[in-house]
Amino acid sequence: MNKSLLNWMCVILITLLFFLSQYFSGGKEYSTLLLIEILGSILLLITLSLRTYQYRLSKAIWVCIITGFLIPILYLIPISLEFWQKLPYRSHYQPILEWVIQQTGELPWLGLSLIPQKTFHALIAITPLLAIFLATTGLERKQLKAIIYIFLLAAGFQAAWGIIQHSSGSAAFYRLERSPIGSAIGGYLNRDHFSVLLYLATPISMGLLFSSFQHHADTDDDKSTAPMITKLLLSILIIMLIATTILAASRAGIFLIFLAFIISLVVFSKNLSIFKSAGIAFVLAGIASVILSSIGIIPVINRFIALDPFEDGRAIIFKTTIEGIKAFFPIGSGPSTFQEVFRNFQAYDDVGFTNHAHNDYLELLFETGLVGAVWGSMALIVFLSGWWFILKVKWDELKFIKMGAGISTTLFLLHGLVDFNFHTPANALAWCFLAAIFLRKESKQWNLGRDLRELKTL
Repeated sequence: MNKSLLNWMCVILITLLFFLSQYFSGGKEYSTLLLIEILGSILLLITLSLRTYQYRLSKAIWVCIITGFLIPILYLIPISLEFWQKLPYRSHYQPILEWVIQQTGELPWLGLSLIPQKTFHALIAITPLLAIFLATTGLERKQLKAIIYIFLLAAGFQAAWGIIQHSSGSAAFYRLERSPIGSAIGGYLNRDHFSVLLYLATPISMGLLFSSFQHHADTDDDKSTAPMITKLLLSILIIMLIATTILAASRAGIFLIFLAFIISLVVFSKNLSIFKSAGIAFVLAGIASVILSSIGIIPVINRFIALDPFEDGRAIIFKTTIEGIKAFFPIGSGPSTFQEVFRNFQAYDDVGFTNHAHNDYLELLFETGLVGAVWGSMALIVFLSGWWFILKVKWDELKFIKMGAGISTTLFLLHGLVDFNFHTPANALAWCFLAAIFLRKESKQWNLGRDLRELKTL
């Protein structure tokens, strides 16, 4: 089959992943999650058959991908009862194991993971993330730009939906009966995870907008200077993203989208005159202020101020999670087992259900111990090294896009200190998509061997 046709099939599948995951509770409904995994598997098969991603990723990235995929498999390998009993904190579960053997008459599946079934589900859930990362890496520039605009269209749809929800206060604009009426949440379950999508889309939107104003257009593409209608639509989108985030009243979301706006403004304005950059910022901020004042910002501010930053008990969750990390170290409880295992460490008077640690890094250590610490550190270093490479590239439309993707994904990782964004499928898919844009190597963009030789001569 024609490679171009297969690439466009990848674009269609990625589009479906975006809209389905964002519309149906951020991808957290079981039926939606199953559909995402099926579409992700199809996308992965097509991508693997194309193999256009092979030379667009560094060896270090490939090491992170392969080892990250092997970690849950490692925790699923069957082990003997004697070896299992020697693992950290497994003695706590010995009476339960004896009861299961007594009831069933056979030894259950024992592995490094306390709950192998949950770890197996985690392995399957990785498939769409790997698929969208590799597929985006392998797309040609024309298809890549198309899927970027589709991603922004999906984010814009969610933002518009959120504005309607807040301004109307009608249950008709919410998918689920238990949704908080009057809150801007789009198709998500709560405002915090909804705001993540909005700040992820902001820097790349600003990158495209500033690129269209750049004096020196990309010489490789005569369409790099967007027409006036494109500039207008991008400006409207940025205003909607910021306004909707404020209406969502997520503390972290508001902080991060303004941080994304300021960083993007500083980074991108270097390629425009100070007057033109200031003019763009002034116009965007002015229009956003008018919109917010017209739809009623005072109730949002009052609700935002009234919230106690510590009322959700994150400090207690962090402390209890660290106790679990120490108990299971260096092996961990197993990937995707936090929800069930964490209950053993909760205080008896804590009757609430804690589904995640509200810190992606602590949860990784809880579940995978030293293995996760080594892999996470390696992956973080590889990701951050992408900034060193991209700073060497000349400013053109593609660099604006890649810088925007880098800002978004870096802020997402920062947000992981106080939330569990990687456990919301829609946001995890968006991050992998943007990370692929940020990390992929373009033709004639850079040469790792040449760069290393240059370093040796310094």
